[in-house]
Amino acid sequence: MASSNIVFDSDTPQVVQNAIQKDIFDDATLPTIVCCMCGESITPNPTSMCILCLKAQVNVTQSISTQNQLQWCRFCDRYLQPPNSWLNVSIESRELLAHCLKKIKGYGGRDQPRLVDAGFTWTEPHSRRIKVWLTLQADVMGSILQQKCHVEFIVMHLICSDCHRAETNTSWRATVQLRQRAVHKKTLLYLEQLMVKLQPHKRVSKIKTSPDGLDFFFLQQDQARKLVDFFLEVVPCRYKLSKELVSHDTHNNTYDYKFAYAVEVVPICKDDVVYIPKSLARSLGNISQGPLICTKVAQVIHLIDPLSLQTCEISSNQYWRQPFPVLSNPKNLLQFLVLENEVDLKFQKGLVRNSRGSGTPINNTLSDLWLLRMQEGSLIGSEQDQQIHSRTHLGHILKPGDCAIGFCIKTSNLNLSSDLQKDFDRDITRLPDVIILKKYYGDSVTRSKNRKWELKRLGEMETDREDGLEEFMEELEEDKEMRKQVNIYKKPYAKRHRRKAPVGMDINDVMTSDSDVMDTVDSPSGEDQAPTIALEEMLDDLCLESVNTDEN
Repeated sequence: MASSNIVFDSDTPQVVQNAIQKDIFDDATLPTIVCCMCGESITPNPTSMCILCLKAQVNVTQSISTQNQLQWCRFCDRYLQPPNSWLNVSIESRELLAHCLKKIKGYGGRDQPRLVDAGFTWTEPHSRRIKVWLTLQADVMGSILQQKCHVEFIVMHLICSDCHRAETNTSWRATVQLRQRAVHKKTLLYLEQLMVKLQPHKRVSKIKTSPDGLDFFFLQQDQARKLVDFFLEVVPCRYKLSKELVSHDTHNNTYDYKFAYAVEVVPICKDDVVYIPKSLARSLGNISQGPLICTKVAQVIHLIDPLSLQTCEISSNQYWRQPFPVLSNPKNLLQFLVLENEVDLKFQKGLVRNSRGSGTPINNTLSDLWLLRMQEGSLIGSEQDQQIHSRTHLGHILKPGDCAIGFCIKTSNLNLSSDLQKDFDRDITRLPDVIILKKYYGDSVTRSKNRKWELKRLGEMETDREDGLEEFMEELEEDKEMRKQVNIYKKPYAKRHRRKAPVGMDINDVMTSDSDVMDTVDSPSGEDQAPTIALEEMLDDLCLESVNTDEN
Protein backbone atom coordinates (compact mmCIF):
# COMPACT_ATOMS: atom_id res chain seq x y z
CA MET A 1 0.00 0.00 0.00
CA ALA A 2 1.46 3.36 -1.10
CA SER A 3 1.56 6.30 1.21
CA SER A 4 -0.03 8.54 -1.45
CA ASN A 5 -3.35 6.69 -1.05
CA ILE A 6 -3.58 7.78 2.63
CA VAL A 7 -5.24 11.15 2.97
CA PHE A 8 -4.80 12.99 6.29
CA ASP A 9 -6.81 15.91 7.50
CA SER A 10 -5.05 19.23 7.85
CA ASP A 11 -5.62 19.15 11.61
CA THR A 12 -3.97 15.72 12.05
CA PRO A 13 -0.64 16.14 13.89
CA GLN A 14 2.51 15.04 12.13
CA VAL A 15 3.35 12.62 14.95
CA VAL A 16 0.09 10.74 14.43
CA GLN A 17 0.64 10.64 10.65
CA ASN A 18 4.09 9.07 11.10
CA ALA A 19 2.71 6.44 13.54
CA ILE A 20 -0.07 5.42 11.14
CA GLN A 21 2.34 5.08 8.25
CA LYS A 22 4.67 2.93 10.39
CA ASP A 23 1.85 0.51 11.28
CA ILE A 24 0.66 0.21 7.71
CA PHE A 25 4.02 -0.66 6.20
CA ASP A 26 4.74 -4.18 7.50
CA ASP A 27 7.96 -6.17 7.21
CA ALA A 28 6.90 -7.59 3.89
CA THR A 29 7.22 -4.21 2.23
CA LEU A 30 10.75 -3.58 3.71
CA PRO A 31 13.83 -4.67 1.71
CA THR A 32 15.49 -7.94 2.78
CA ILE A 33 18.96 -9.38 2.40
CA VAL A 34 20.41 -12.83 2.58
CA CYS A 35 22.65 -14.05 5.44
CA CYS A 36 26.27 -14.04 4.40
CA MET A 37 26.80 -17.40 6.06
CA CYS A 38 23.74 -19.54 5.39
CA GLY A 39 21.77 -17.57 2.73
CA GLU A 40 18.70 -17.12 4.97
CA SER A 41 16.53 -14.12 4.09
CA ILE A 42 16.81 -11.66 6.97
CA THR A 43 16.15 -8.06 7.83
CA PRO A 44 19.20 -5.91 7.22
CA ASN A 45 21.53 -5.53 10.25
CA PRO A 46 25.13 -4.40 10.71
CA THR A 47 26.47 -7.96 10.83
CA SER A 48 24.55 -9.19 7.73
CA MET A 49 24.10 -12.49 9.57
CA CYS A 50 21.13 -14.28 11.05
CA ILE A 51 20.81 -14.92 14.77
CA LEU A 52 21.94 -18.56 14.57
CA CYS A 53 25.02 -17.74 12.55
CA LEU A 54 25.85 -14.80 14.79
CA LYS A 55 25.78 -17.08 17.86
CA ALA A 56 27.93 -19.61 16.07
CA GLN A 57 30.53 -17.06 15.02
CA VAL A 58 30.69 -14.89 18.17
CA ASN A 59 31.34 -16.30 21.68
CA VAL A 60 30.48 -13.76 24.38
CA THR A 61 31.87 -15.97 27.18
CA GLN A 62 35.29 -16.56 25.66
CA SER A 63 36.94 -14.19 28.15
CA ILE A 64 35.47 -16.02 31.18
CA SER A 65 37.68 -18.50 33.03
CA THR A 66 35.63 -21.66 33.46
CA GLN A 67 37.99 -23.28 36.03
CA ASN A 68 38.77 -21.72 39.42
CA GLN A 69 39.76 -22.78 42.92
CA LEU A 70 38.36 -22.14 46.41
CA GLN A 71 40.48 -22.61 49.54
CA TRP A 72 38.44 -24.21 52.33
CA CYS A 73 39.36 -25.12 55.92
CA ARG A 74 37.76 -28.41 56.89
CA PHE A 75 38.22 -27.82 60.63
CA CYS A 76 36.26 -24.56 60.94
CA ASP A 77 34.33 -24.76 57.62
CA ARG A 78 35.51 -21.35 56.39
CA TYR A 79 36.62 -20.10 52.97
CA LEU A 80 39.75 -18.07 52.33
CA GLN A 81 39.32 -14.50 51.15
CA PRO A 82 42.78 -13.36 50.08
CA PRO A 83 45.06 -12.26 51.44
CA ASN A 84 44.42 -13.51 54.99
CA SER A 85 40.68 -13.25 55.77
CA TRP A 86 38.39 -16.21 56.26
CA LEU A 87 34.64 -16.20 55.55
CA ASN A 88 32.19 -18.24 57.59
CA VAL A 89 29.48 -18.81 54.94
CA SER A 90 27.14 -21.70 54.22
CA ILE A 91 26.95 -23.66 50.98
CA GLU A 92 24.87 -22.11 48.16
CA SER A 93 24.36 -18.90 50.13
CA ARG A 94 24.33 -15.40 48.73
CA GLU A 95 27.57 -14.62 50.52
CA LEU A 96 29.31 -17.62 48.95
CA LEU A 97 27.97 -16.66 45.50
CA ALA A 98 29.35 -13.14 45.91
CA HIS A 99 32.71 -14.62 46.95
CA CYS A 100 32.75 -16.87 43.87
CA LEU A 101 31.85 -14.02 41.50
CA LYS A 102 34.78 -12.00 42.81
CA LYS A 103 37.16 -14.78 41.80
CA ILE A 104 35.80 -14.97 38.22
CA LYS A 105 37.71 -12.77 35.79
CA GLY A 106 36.75 -11.55 32.31
CA TYR A 107 33.52 -9.59 32.77
CA GLY A 108 32.39 -6.19 33.91
CA GLY A 109 35.29 -4.24 32.42
CA ARG A 110 35.61 -2.10 29.33
CA ASP A 111 34.91 -4.02 26.11
CA GLN A 112 33.88 -7.01 28.27
CA PRO A 113 30.47 -8.67 28.63
CA ARG A 114 28.08 -7.51 31.34
CA LEU A 115 26.77 -9.84 34.07
CA VAL A 116 22.98 -10.11 34.01
CA ASP A 117 22.23 -13.04 36.32
CA ALA A 118 24.03 -15.77 38.28
CA GLY A 119 23.25 -18.77 40.46
CA PHE A 120 24.39 -22.18 41.68
CA THR A 121 24.10 -25.48 39.86
CA TRP A 122 23.53 -28.41 42.20
CA THR A 123 26.48 -30.77 42.70
CA GLU A 124 27.17 -33.70 45.01
CA PRO A 125 28.39 -32.48 48.42
CA HIS A 126 31.27 -34.98 48.51
CA SER A 127 32.48 -34.08 45.00
CA ARG A 128 34.23 -30.95 46.26
CA ARG A 129 32.95 -29.09 43.23
CA ILE A 130 30.90 -25.88 43.17
CA LYS A 131 29.31 -24.86 39.87
CA VAL A 132 28.03 -21.36 39.13
CA TRP A 133 26.05 -20.39 36.02
CA LEU A 134 26.34 -16.91 34.54
CA THR A 135 24.18 -14.96 32.09
CA LEU A 136 26.23 -12.41 30.11
CA GLN A 137 25.39 -9.72 27.56
CA ALA A 138 27.66 -8.04 25.03
CA ASP A 139 27.34 -5.53 22.16
CA VAL A 140 28.36 -7.20 18.90
CA MET A 141 28.52 -4.81 15.90
CA GLY A 142 25.46 -2.88 17.01
CA SER A 143 23.51 -5.92 18.21
CA ILE A 144 23.06 -7.17 21.80
CA LEU A 145 23.96 -10.83 22.22
CA GLN A 146 23.17 -12.77 25.45
CA GLN A 147 24.71 -16.12 26.37
CA LYS A 148 24.88 -18.44 29.37
CA CYS A 149 27.93 -20.30 30.67
CA HIS A 150 29.02 -22.44 33.64
CA VAL A 151 32.06 -21.94 35.86
CA GLU A 152 33.40 -24.78 38.02
CA PHE A 153 35.19 -24.19 41.31
CA ILE A 154 37.43 -26.88 42.78
CA VAL A 155 37.41 -26.82 46.61
CA MET A 156 40.99 -27.15 47.84
CA HIS A 157 41.83 -28.16 51.42
CA LEU A 158 43.76 -25.55 53.38
CA ILE A 159 44.13 -25.22 57.16
CA CYS A 160 43.54 -21.69 58.40
CA SER A 161 46.00 -20.00 60.73
CA ASP A 162 43.65 -20.25 63.73
CA CYS A 163 43.14 -23.99 63.34
CA HIS A 164 46.83 -24.47 62.65
CA ARG A 165 47.74 -22.84 65.95
CA ALA A 166 45.06 -24.85 67.71
CA GLU A 167 46.64 -28.09 66.50
CA THR A 168 50.12 -27.08 67.68
CA ASN A 169 51.60 -25.81 70.90
CA THR A 170 51.18 -22.19 69.78
CA SER A 171 47.41 -22.33 70.17
CA TRP A 172 47.03 -18.93 71.83
CA ARG A 173 48.33 -15.43 71.39
CA ALA A 174 46.82 -13.78 74.48
CA THR A 175 45.55 -15.04 77.82
CA VAL A 176 43.37 -13.49 80.53
CA GLN A 177 44.04 -14.72 84.07
CA LEU A 178 41.04 -13.98 86.28
CA ARG A 179 41.71 -14.20 90.02
CA GLN A 180 39.99 -13.41 93.32
CA ARG A 181 42.13 -14.01 96.37
CA ALA A 182 39.49 -14.48 99.03
CA VAL A 183 38.35 -17.26 101.36
CA HIS A 184 35.00 -17.61 99.57
CA LYS A 185 34.81 -16.46 95.96
CA LYS A 186 31.16 -15.44 95.68
CA THR A 187 32.02 -12.36 93.62
CA LEU A 188 33.95 -14.55 91.21
CA LEU A 189 31.01 -16.94 91.01
CA TYR A 190 28.69 -14.03 90.24
CA LEU A 191 31.05 -12.87 87.49
CA GLU A 192 31.13 -16.39 86.09
CA GLN A 193 27.33 -16.49 85.86
CA LEU A 194 27.32 -13.15 84.06
CA MET A 195 29.69 -14.66 81.50
CA VAL A 196 27.43 -17.68 81.08
CA LYS A 197 24.49 -15.40 80.32
CA LEU A 198 26.13 -12.64 78.24
CA GLN A 199 28.79 -14.79 76.51
CA PRO A 200 31.62 -12.22 76.29
CA HIS A 201 34.10 -15.09 75.86
CA LYS A 202 32.57 -16.64 72.74
CA ARG A 203 35.86 -16.23 70.80
CA VAL A 204 37.89 -18.06 73.45
CA SER A 205 39.92 -21.05 72.27
CA LYS A 206 40.39 -22.73 75.66
CA ILE A 207 39.37 -22.28 79.30
CA LYS A 208 41.57 -23.60 82.09
CA THR A 209 40.69 -23.65 85.79
CA SER A 210 42.98 -22.74 88.66
CA PRO A 211 42.56 -22.69 92.46
CA ASP A 212 41.90 -18.93 92.53
CA GLY A 213 40.06 -18.38 89.26
CA LEU A 214 40.02 -19.07 85.54
CA ASP A 215 42.39 -18.72 82.59
CA PHE A 216 41.03 -17.74 79.16
CA PHE A 217 43.14 -18.27 76.04
CA PHE A 218 42.58 -16.32 72.81
CA LEU A 219 44.08 -16.38 69.33
CA GLN A 220 44.20 -12.59 69.06
CA GLN A 221 45.07 -9.87 71.52
CA ASP A 222 42.06 -7.67 70.77
CA GLN A 223 39.72 -10.52 71.74
CA ALA A 224 41.42 -10.78 75.14
CA ARG A 225 41.24 -7.02 75.57
CA LYS A 226 37.47 -7.07 74.99
CA LEU A 227 37.05 -9.62 77.78
CA VAL A 228 39.14 -7.49 80.13
CA ASP A 229 36.96 -4.47 79.32
CA PHE A 230 33.90 -6.56 80.20
CA PHE A 231 35.38 -7.41 83.60
CA LEU A 232 36.14 -3.75 84.28
CA GLU A 233 32.55 -2.78 83.53
CA VAL A 234 30.72 -5.31 85.72
CA VAL A 235 32.86 -5.74 88.87
CA PRO A 236 35.54 -3.71 90.69
CA CYS A 237 38.86 -5.08 89.49
CA ARG A 238 42.25 -4.11 88.11
CA TYR A 239 44.62 -5.66 85.58
CA LYS A 240 48.27 -5.77 84.59
CA LEU A 241 49.58 -6.44 81.09
CA SER A 242 52.74 -8.41 80.43
CA LYS A 243 54.20 -9.82 77.25
CA GLU A 244 56.72 -12.48 76.33
CA LEU A 245 58.87 -12.51 73.19
CA VAL A 246 58.23 -15.59 71.08
CA SER A 247 60.26 -14.88 67.94
CA HIS A 248 62.14 -12.06 66.23
CA ASP A 249 62.91 -11.53 62.56
CA THR A 250 66.13 -9.53 62.36
CA HIS A 251 65.81 -8.96 58.60
CA ASN A 252 62.34 -7.40 58.73
CA ASN A 253 62.68 -6.10 62.30
CA THR A 254 59.39 -7.75 63.36
CA TYR A 255 58.56 -9.22 66.74
CA ASP A 256 56.09 -11.89 67.84
CA TYR A 257 54.78 -11.61 71.39
CA LYS A 258 52.46 -13.49 73.71
CA PHE A 259 50.33 -11.25 75.94
CA ALA A 260 48.99 -11.98 79.41
CA TYR A 261 46.33 -9.94 81.23
CA ALA A 262 46.31 -10.55 85.00
CA VAL A 263 42.87 -9.44 86.25
CA GLU A 264 42.37 -9.26 90.03
CA VAL A 265 38.86 -8.92 91.46
CA VAL A 266 38.42 -7.17 94.79
CA PRO A 267 38.55 -9.74 97.64
CA ILE A 268 35.21 -8.56 99.04
CA CYS A 269 31.94 -10.47 98.74
CA LYS A 270 28.39 -9.96 99.87
CA ASP A 271 27.80 -10.15 103.67
CA ASP A 272 31.47 -9.48 104.44
CA VAL A 273 32.32 -7.29 107.44
CA VAL A 274 34.98 -4.67 106.65
CA TYR A 275 36.77 -1.84 108.43
CA ILE A 276 37.82 1.08 106.22
CA PRO A 277 40.56 3.72 106.79
CA LYS A 278 39.68 7.07 108.31
CA SER A 279 40.58 9.12 105.21
CA LEU A 280 38.38 6.93 103.02
CA ALA A 281 35.49 7.20 105.49
CA ARG A 282 35.73 11.00 105.43
CA SER A 283 35.64 11.07 101.62
CA LEU A 284 32.47 8.93 101.68
CA GLY A 285 30.35 11.43 103.61
CA ASN A 286 31.92 10.94 107.06
CA ILE A 287 30.57 7.43 107.37
CA SER A 288 31.74 5.32 110.27
CA GLN A 289 34.96 3.40 109.77
CA GLY A 290 33.23 0.25 110.72
CA PRO A 291 32.30 -2.35 111.12
CA LEU A 292 30.50 -2.02 107.77
CA ILE A 293 28.60 -4.78 105.97
CA CYS A 294 28.89 -5.36 102.24
CA THR A 295 25.35 -5.62 100.82
CA LYS A 296 26.22 -5.91 97.13
CA VAL A 297 29.18 -6.10 94.75
CA ALA A 298 28.40 -4.87 91.23
CA GLN A 299 30.13 -2.03 89.37
CA VAL A 300 30.90 -0.62 92.83
CA ILE A 301 31.06 -1.99 96.37
CA HIS A 302 27.91 -1.21 98.38
CA LEU A 303 28.42 -0.87 102.14
CA ILE A 304 26.03 -0.12 105.00
CA ASP A 305 26.60 0.87 108.61
CA PRO A 306 24.35 -1.47 110.68
CA LEU A 307 24.40 1.01 113.59
CA SER A 308 23.13 4.07 111.69
CA LEU A 309 21.82 2.76 108.32
CA GLN A 310 24.23 5.10 106.50
CA THR A 311 25.26 3.69 103.12
CA CYS A 312 28.15 4.35 100.76
CA GLU A 313 29.55 3.15 97.45
CA ILE A 314 33.23 2.47 96.86
CA SER A 315 34.51 2.39 93.30
CA SER A 316 37.34 0.26 92.02
CA ASN A 317 39.82 3.15 91.98
CA GLN A 318 38.96 4.12 95.56
CA TYR A 319 39.48 0.60 96.82
CA TRP A 320 42.82 -0.02 95.11
CA ARG A 321 44.17 3.35 96.31
CA GLN A 322 43.21 2.52 99.89
CA PRO A 323 42.58 -1.22 100.25
CA PHE A 324 40.98 -2.36 103.48
CA PRO A 325 40.74 -5.81 105.09
CA VAL A 326 37.80 -8.15 105.57
CA LEU A 327 37.16 -8.90 109.23
CA SER A 328 34.73 -11.79 108.94
CA ASN A 329 35.48 -15.32 107.85
CA PRO A 330 32.75 -17.76 106.76
CA LYS A 331 34.22 -20.39 109.07
CA ASN A 332 33.95 -18.06 112.10
CA LEU A 333 30.31 -17.06 111.66
CA LEU A 334 27.96 -18.06 114.49
CA GLN A 335 24.26 -18.79 114.89
CA PHE A 336 22.05 -16.79 117.22
CA LEU A 337 18.44 -17.08 118.33
CA VAL A 338 16.44 -13.84 118.32
CA LEU A 339 14.68 -13.34 121.66
CA GLU A 340 13.40 -9.80 121.20
CA ASN A 341 13.34 -7.27 118.38
CA GLU A 342 12.82 -3.61 119.30
CA VAL A 343 12.39 -1.47 116.18
CA ASP A 344 13.61 2.13 116.13
CA LEU A 345 10.57 4.05 114.88
CA LYS A 346 12.75 6.85 113.50
CA PHE A 347 14.55 4.50 111.11
CA GLN A 348 11.99 2.18 109.59
CA LYS A 349 11.92 0.81 106.09
CA GLY A 350 10.16 3.39 103.96
CA LEU A 351 10.41 7.18 104.18
CA VAL A 352 12.70 8.99 106.62
CA ARG A 353 11.81 12.69 107.10
CA ASN A 354 14.31 15.34 108.08
CA SER A 355 13.84 18.75 109.67
CA ARG A 356 12.96 20.38 106.36
CA GLY A 357 10.10 18.01 105.67
CA SER A 358 11.68 16.16 102.76
CA GLY A 359 12.27 12.42 102.83
CA THR A 360 14.80 9.82 101.73
CA PRO A 361 13.60 6.26 101.10
CA ILE A 362 15.62 3.49 102.72
CA ASN A 363 15.48 -0.26 102.30
CA ASN A 364 16.27 -1.36 105.85
CA THR A 365 14.95 -0.98 109.39
CA LEU A 366 17.14 -0.17 112.38
CA SER A 367 16.37 -2.20 115.49
CA ASP A 368 17.85 -3.52 118.74
CA LEU A 369 18.12 -7.29 119.14
CA TRP A 370 18.55 -9.53 122.16
CA LEU A 371 20.15 -12.80 121.14
CA LEU A 372 21.18 -16.18 122.47
CA ARG A 373 24.16 -18.14 121.20
CA MET A 374 23.29 -21.38 119.37
CA GLN A 375 25.39 -24.32 118.25
CA GLU A 376 24.04 -27.07 115.97
CA GLY A 377 20.45 -26.06 116.70
CA SER A 378 20.75 -26.02 120.51
CA LEU A 379 21.13 -23.12 122.94
CA ILE A 380 24.34 -22.46 124.86
CA GLY A 381 23.79 -21.30 128.46
CA SER A 382 20.69 -19.84 130.08
CA GLU A 383 18.65 -16.92 128.84
CA GLN A 384 19.43 -14.77 131.89
CA ASP A 385 23.22 -15.14 131.77
CA GLN A 386 23.99 -15.36 128.05
CA GLN A 387 21.78 -12.72 126.45
CA ILE A 388 23.65 -10.62 123.88
CA HIS A 389 22.61 -7.18 122.71
CA SER A 390 23.13 -6.12 119.11
CA ARG A 391 21.99 -3.41 116.74
CA THR A 392 21.11 -4.43 113.20
CA HIS A 393 19.75 -3.12 109.91
CA LEU A 394 17.58 -6.22 109.42
CA GLY A 395 14.75 -5.24 111.74
CA HIS A 396 12.18 -5.71 108.96
CA ILE A 397 13.29 -9.33 108.39
CA LEU A 398 14.06 -10.75 111.83
CA LYS A 399 11.44 -11.41 114.47
CA PRO A 400 11.47 -13.22 117.84
CA GLY A 401 12.09 -16.93 117.36
CA ASP A 402 14.14 -16.60 114.18
CA CYS A 403 17.72 -17.69 113.77
CA ALA A 404 20.37 -15.31 112.45
CA ILE A 405 23.96 -15.53 111.28
CA GLY A 406 26.35 -13.13 112.97
CA PHE A 407 29.99 -12.24 113.48
CA CYS A 408 31.33 -11.87 117.01
CA ILE A 409 33.76 -8.95 117.12
CA LYS A 410 34.93 -9.27 120.71
CA THR A 411 36.11 -12.89 120.46
CA SER A 412 37.57 -12.78 116.93
CA ASN A 413 41.25 -12.38 116.17
CA LEU A 414 41.39 -9.44 113.74
CA ASN A 415 44.41 -9.02 111.50
CA LEU A 416 44.58 -5.23 111.11
CA SER A 417 47.37 -2.84 110.31
CA SER A 418 48.80 -0.63 113.05
CA ASP A 419 46.80 2.45 112.00
CA LEU A 420 43.53 0.56 111.65
CA GLN A 421 44.15 -1.25 114.94
CA LYS A 422 44.45 2.07 116.77
CA ASP A 423 41.19 3.31 115.26
CA PHE A 424 39.49 0.01 116.06
CA ASP A 425 40.64 0.07 119.70
CA ARG A 426 39.24 3.59 120.01
CA ASP A 427 35.83 2.55 118.61
CA ILE A 428 35.54 -0.78 120.43
CA THR A 429 33.55 0.71 123.30
CA ARG A 430 30.67 1.85 121.08
CA LEU A 431 30.51 -1.34 119.02
CA PRO A 432 28.12 -4.20 119.84
CA ASP A 433 29.46 -7.64 120.61
CA VAL A 434 27.81 -9.23 117.56
CA ILE A 435 27.21 -7.96 114.02
CA ILE A 436 24.17 -9.67 112.47
CA LEU A 437 24.67 -10.40 108.76
CA LYS A 438 21.58 -12.27 107.57
CA LYS A 439 18.70 -14.51 108.54
CA TYR A 440 19.29 -18.24 108.88
CA TYR A 441 16.75 -20.38 106.98
CA GLY A 442 18.17 -23.85 107.54
CA ASP A 443 21.23 -25.99 107.09
CA SER A 444 22.86 -26.05 103.67
CA VAL A 445 22.58 -29.82 103.30
CA THR A 446 18.79 -29.80 103.52
CA ARG A 447 18.43 -26.78 101.24
CA SER A 448 20.72 -28.33 98.67
CA LYS A 449 18.85 -31.63 98.78
CA ASN A 450 15.50 -29.99 98.04
CA ARG A 451 16.88 -27.68 95.36
CA LYS A 452 15.48 -28.43 91.90
CA TRP A 453 17.63 -26.04 89.91
CA GLU A 454 21.27 -25.68 88.98
CA LEU A 455 23.78 -23.26 87.48
CA LYS A 456 25.96 -23.62 84.41
CA ARG A 457 29.70 -23.50 84.97
CA LEU A 458 32.61 -22.62 82.72
CA GLY A 459 34.64 -25.74 82.03
CA GLU A 460 35.43 -28.45 84.54
CA MET A 461 35.56 -27.00 88.03
CA GLU A 462 38.17 -27.91 90.62
CA THR A 463 37.30 -28.66 94.24
CA ASP A 464 38.95 -25.44 95.44
CA ARG A 465 36.60 -23.38 93.31
CA GLU A 466 33.56 -24.90 95.03
CA ASP A 467 34.21 -22.75 98.11
CA GLY A 468 31.27 -20.39 98.47
CA LEU A 469 29.13 -22.04 95.77
CA GLU A 470 26.45 -23.20 98.21
CA GLU A 471 26.33 -19.77 99.86
CA PHE A 472 26.08 -18.13 96.44
CA MET A 473 23.14 -20.34 95.47
CA GLU A 474 21.42 -19.52 98.76
CA GLU A 475 21.90 -15.82 98.03
CA LEU A 476 20.23 -16.31 94.65
CA GLU A 477 17.21 -17.80 96.40
CA GLU A 478 17.06 -14.88 98.83
CA ASP A 479 17.82 -12.02 96.40
CA LYS A 480 15.33 -11.56 93.56
CA GLU A 481 17.28 -8.70 91.98
CA MET A 482 20.40 -10.82 91.68
CA ARG A 483 18.46 -13.61 89.95
CA LYS A 484 17.63 -11.23 87.11
CA GLN A 485 21.32 -11.21 86.13
CA VAL A 486 21.72 -15.00 86.21
CA ASN A 487 20.40 -17.87 84.12
CA ILE A 488 18.85 -20.57 86.33
CA TYR A 489 18.25 -24.01 84.82
CA LYS A 490 16.07 -26.90 85.89
CA LYS A 491 17.84 -29.99 87.05
CA PRO A 492 17.55 -32.88 84.55
CA TYR A 493 16.43 -35.42 87.16
CA ALA A 494 13.67 -33.05 88.32
CA LYS A 495 12.18 -33.14 84.83
CA ARG A 496 12.47 -36.92 84.55
CA HIS A 497 10.72 -37.55 87.89
CA ARG A 498 7.93 -35.05 87.37
CA ARG A 499 4.57 -36.70 87.92
CA LYS A 500 1.63 -36.17 85.65
CA ALA A 501 -0.97 -33.81 87.07
CA PRO A 502 -4.44 -35.26 87.69
CA VAL A 503 -7.36 -33.89 85.77
CA GLY A 504 -8.27 -30.42 87.01
CA MET A 505 -4.95 -29.87 88.84
CA ASP A 506 -2.21 -27.54 87.69
CA ILE A 507 1.29 -28.92 87.21
CA ASN A 508 2.64 -26.41 89.76
CA ASP A 509 0.33 -27.95 92.38
CA VAL A 510 1.93 -31.33 91.79
CA MET A 511 5.46 -29.95 91.93
CA THR A 512 4.77 -28.28 95.28
CA SER A 513 2.97 -31.11 97.03
CA ASP A 514 4.18 -33.79 99.45
CA SER A 515 7.89 -34.52 99.07
CA ASP A 516 8.24 -32.69 95.72
CA VAL A 517 8.25 -29.28 97.36
CA MET A 518 9.99 -26.78 95.14
CA ASP A 519 12.94 -25.38 97.06
CA THR A 520 11.26 -25.16 100.47
CA VAL A 521 13.20 -25.79 103.66
CA ASP A 522 11.82 -25.47 107.16
CA SER A 523 13.54 -22.99 109.44
CA PRO A 524 14.61 -24.03 112.94
CA SER A 525 11.59 -22.25 114.41
CA GLY A 526 9.25 -24.32 112.28
CA GLU A 527 7.32 -21.26 111.13
CA ASP A 528 9.18 -19.77 108.17
CA GLN A 529 10.34 -21.42 105.01
CA ALA A 530 13.42 -20.66 102.94
CA PRO A 531 12.93 -18.36 99.95
CA THR A 532 11.92 -20.20 96.82
CA ILE A 533 12.60 -19.80 93.12
CA ALA A 534 9.43 -20.04 91.08
CA LEU A 535 9.22 -22.50 88.25
CA GLU A 536 8.69 -19.74 85.68
CA GLU A 537 12.07 -18.23 86.57
CA MET A 538 13.90 -21.39 85.48
CA LEU A 539 15.12 -22.24 81.99
CA ASP A 540 15.06 -25.60 80.27
CA ASP A 541 18.54 -26.75 79.39
CA LEU A 542 18.99 -27.20 75.62
CA CYS A 543 20.34 -30.69 74.92
CA LEU A 544 20.94 -31.78 71.32
CA GLU A 545 21.86 -35.34 72.21
CA SER A 546 19.58 -38.24 71.38
CA VAL A 547 16.85 -38.94 73.88
CA ASN A 548 17.07 -42.19 75.80
CA THR A 549 14.47 -44.65 74.58
CA ASP A 550 13.96 -45.99 78.12
CA GLU A 551 12.07 -42.82 79.03
CA ASN A 552 9.49 -43.31 76.30
